[in-house]
Amino acid sequence: MNNRIHTDLLRYEEMVGLCDGSNPDDLEEACRDRAQYGNEYGSPTDERGRLVYSPARIVRFLIEVCGHSYNDALQSVIEDMRSWPTAPARAEPDAHHEASAIRSGSQSIIEALFDLKVVRLAHGEDSPAIDHNWLVTRTLMGMERRDITPVS
Repeated sequence: MNNRIHTDLLRYEEMVGLCDGSNPDDLEEACRDRAQYGNEYGSPTDERGRLVYSPARIVRFLIEVCGHSYNDALQSVIEDMRSWPTAPARAEPDAHHEASAIRSGSQSIIEALFDLKVVRLAHGEDSPAIDHNWLVTRTLMGMERRDITPVS
């Protein structure tokens, strides 16, 4: 990943509160970004109000705010996810329940499907996780509002 996109990825992470001091030359940049871009690009929340990691929002921020190409933005997010010490834990072991939670949550369905795809791209060697991810994806793609199981 080149230095410019890495810096912009850190800029995003600071905007959503995952790190501090990404731009020592402009300590107020994250506050301005949060005020200007936070609603549009910030992390969505799940049904319990917890922040959800959204590669879709990060990719959009890198493209629309920072001016990177789609390919570079997507590859940088995948590379970043691959550098994590472990794969993110499944939100829900039951695929139908997980898909219901996504469908009934505040996150855009299109963003959720993109996020599921990026997770598959980033962690393609973990067959059980990928199989589960595909099951959630197929379930979510076929769901109508009436198919949603209430999430407690």
